[in-house]
Amino acid sequence: HPSHRWQLQCYMALLSGNGYTAGGAGFLYGTVNKKLIMVKMENHENEYLKHILASIRSSILREHLPEAKGGRDRCINCEYVRYCNDIF
Repeated sequence: HPSHRWQLQCYMALLSGNGYTAGGAGFLYGTVNKKLIMVKMENHENEYLKHILASIRSSILREHLPEAKGGRDRCINCEYVRYCNDIF
């Protein structure tokens, strides 16, 4: 799932910001299919990640939640639905 990839990239950025190195890659493990997937962080993804984090910081500082994107039917299978119950 793309959100897992971005979450892993956030962890890699946290590590590199604290003096650790992830070597530009991390791993995701699929508990359903029992597969280990290597995720490399490309430079253009690193720049997009900075944009995402700046947006999150701005939302926190302004105490403003982003609007729901797309139809709410997407929320049914979303792993984050319990964090944004206020949109229903």
